[in-house]
Amino acid sequence: MITADAPDYSASTIFCDDIRHEIGGKTSCIGIYSGTMYVHSAFPIVLPKFCMSVTYVQRSKIFLDEPIKIKIFLPGDEDDTPSIEAEIPLPPEAKQSADKAVLEAAPGTQPATVVHGEFVLSPFTISKPGPIKVRVVRDEKLIRAGALTVKPAEPMALPPPAAETPPS
Repeated sequence: MITADAPDYSASTIFCDDIRHEIGGKTSCIGIYSGTMYVHSAFPIVLPKFCMSVTYVQRSKIFLDEPIKIKIFLPGDEDDTPSIEAEIPLPPEAKQSADKAVLEAAPGTQPATVVHGEFVLSPFTISKPGPIKVRVVRDEKLIRAGALTVKPAEPMALPPPAAETPPS
């Protein structure tokens, strides 16, 4: 079997209700959404809190020493007009660390540099159904970092009323 090369860059997002930082460096994402958020009320809706944990991975040998730009598109946004834009600054030693990882890499390995950012939005309004899309801008490219579809929940069918039995 042949091991496939890792892509030059990739990104992912965890969409959740809360992000908590635990003792010992552990992070907990609470109430993770899995592809779809079902809404049980009419739009627009206001969530008390909504979080996104974004991770960007790039091969160290092609590392760019500039902030990571994030674009978050809400339902109804145009493709070139995100509702939220942010930058994740890189520490001053990021480029040196990437260069060192490349120099010290074992033969046949592809060291990667990982950048992580968290977005906590409180309160958070979603005006209509549709996708929440997270994108990373790198080297003039828009890299898909995940999406969450927001849609109305199906009405729950009520069970038929129980037949009344005559008193005995």
